[in-house]
Formats: sequence, structure tokens, C-alpha cells
Amino acid sequence: MSDLYFFNSQQTKYVRFSKEAYEHIVSYSQYRCFSKEAGGELFSTFIEGENIYIELASGPHNKDKRRRASFNQNTKAATDVRKTMFSIGMYPVGMWHTHPERHPTASTLDRNTTIKYLKSLEDTISQYAMVICGNSKRSPTITVEVVQKTNSLNYQWQSFKRDLVDN
Repeated sequence: MSDLYFFNSQQTKYVRFSKEAYEHIVSYSQYRCFSKEAGGELFSTFIEGENIYIELASGPHNKDKRRRASFNQNTKAATDVRKTMFSIGMYPVGMWHTHPERHPTASTLDRNTTIKYLKSLEDTISQYAMVICGNSKRSPTITVEVVQKTNSLNYQWQSFKRDLVDN
């Protein structure tokens, strides 16, 4: 498998996943009734213009609080990972987590948390990806949304769908 691409509805922007990052995320799909949500942050060495390239997915961490329908990342563990990634030239470009549903949809909490992470990066980047992995057994279902800062008070969301042709 090569990199996977998810495009916006106009086919003008994409979110690209490395094989390793994608496989890491889907490996935590909640197929069993006792599986707990998992999550982490997404990293890249560069931004491809208005596009996002996800090279690495971190998490979950053993100190995270994980339940069937909730995931709370341990702040210290996440900060330590972020510092390590910065030291090797990788930057946060998004976050990921699982949902115990076939076709995952973002909750208000998911969206607010994503905006909070983007704000914490101050003016380093202007957009941040939110990736949610569902539990369809046939083929992992992935929801990809990107929030973009339009000004200091406003944010715009855009959904991305998987390109059916492997690139």
C-alpha cells in the first residue's frame, strides 16, 4: 500500500497519510465490544502548501484515560511526545482517535478540542486535521476534517473523502 489521499469536495486540497500513520490509526479500531477508544497526535516534517501530509501518528499512551466511548489524552505524555517530535524536526498537524461506530462523526467536544489544539500552536500553522477511525470490519472507515483559522475569532471546517484510486 502506498500513501492514501483524502480530498475536499472541490478536489482542490488533500490530506495525505503515510502507510505507517494510516496503519497505526486503523490498528486501534474498536472491533470488539470491550475495546476502548484510543487516540493521539499526527505529525509531519513539512506542510504541503494548503495540504496536510501526515507522516506519523503517536499514541495512545499508557497514562491516557480510555473508555468505550471516551478518550482523554494524558497532557504530560502528549507534551513529552510533542517535544521529542520537535527535536527531530516533526510538527503537529492534527489529532486522531477512534469511535465505536461504523461511520464516525465528530462531536461538538471533538471539534472544540481540535480548535483548542490549533490555538495552542499559536501562529505556527493555520490549519489542523481531525481524524476519527470507525469500526467497520470490511474496510476501516475514516472521517477526516480540517479546521482552518480564518481570523483570530473564526474557524472554518472542511470535510475530506478518500480517493478511491490508490496513488
